[in-house]
Amino acid sequence: MDKNWSTIGFAPGVIDYIDTYKKEDMLQVHFPMNYVLDMGWYDGIYRLYIIKDNNWESPIYLYSTEKESELFSALNDCKERILKLIQP
Repeated sequence: MDKNWSTIGFAPGVIDYIDTYKKEDMLQVHFPMNYVLDMGWYDGIYRLYIIKDNNWESPIYLYSTEKESELFSALNDCKERILKLIQP
């Protein structure tokens, strides 16, 4: 199995953008019920956010790491968290 984070499937989410270069806007995925999974590179740290209703001031979840090797599992974890929130 490929452990490259850019190969993760995010269905039923829709990828707005994906970029493997270290920068603020690396990944954004829109999910049903106004959830967003966002990832960026900020001052040497990857930050992953789960946002609800565009409320960036109060993320549902935040994960930070300096290690790219943790992104595959961290993004999968975020996806699973969102899937649990959107299931009826």
